[in-house]
Amino acid sequence: MRLLNMTNQNLESRFTESEFNNLSLIKRLFSEVWNARHVDIVPEILSPDVILQYDQGELKGITKWKEKFYKPIVEAFPDVRLEIEDIVADGDLVVTRWKARGTLKGTLFGVLPTDEVIEFKGTSWMKVFEGKIVAMWTHWDVSYLIQQLHLEVKKLKSMLPICSKCKKIRNDQGYWKNIESYIEHHSDMGFSHGLCPECLEALYGEQEWYKKGKKKGKF
Repeated sequence: MRLLNMTNQNLESRFTESEFNNLSLIKRLFSEVWNARHVDIVPEILSPDVILQYDQGELKGITKWKEKFYKPIVEAFPDVRLEIEDIVADGDLVVTRWKARGTLKGTLFGVLPTDEVIEFKGTSWMKVFEGKIVAMWTHWDVSYLIQQLHLEVKKLKSMLPICSKCKKIRNDQGYWKNIESYIEHHSDMGFSHGLCPECLEALYGEQEWYKKGKKKGKF
């Protein structure tokens, strides 16, 4: 195997023409599909029957790859960017060691949005045949990623800047939000509204309907 120096300007001299083309193909997957979000060019890079094997299972075909792998990640991290740290070529095989970084704006692995920046790393083995990726074996430390996600949620729960008068909560962007909308955004909780006895008394204590209802034990 030969290691590609990403800063080397004379790549052609290090690889066969086929290997160089394979490296260029994989770099397009990272730069154009993942980072630039040009999903329309995926058929130029992936074989229609591409097989993806990763920590959570196996997917077959471009549609499954888009819907079950690509889409959940970019929806959870709309600003995610992947950076190739090392890349190796050997015949029709290309191996990459990469890292990803993005802001958690959507739900991922059951963890709700935190608006925090998360970083995770992985390694991908890819097999190229006739100019397209036909198989990918991707390993990324999902347990570490989930641990990060839960740590951010724990941090979120432990520190909530709240106004002592109006009880609004300040989010990470510095905006003050109604406590219900804030909690609904950061958890799976919902709210039903009503009035406590003290507030009922303060608001309607002098109303005849309230007095009558109170005597009948309705309030």
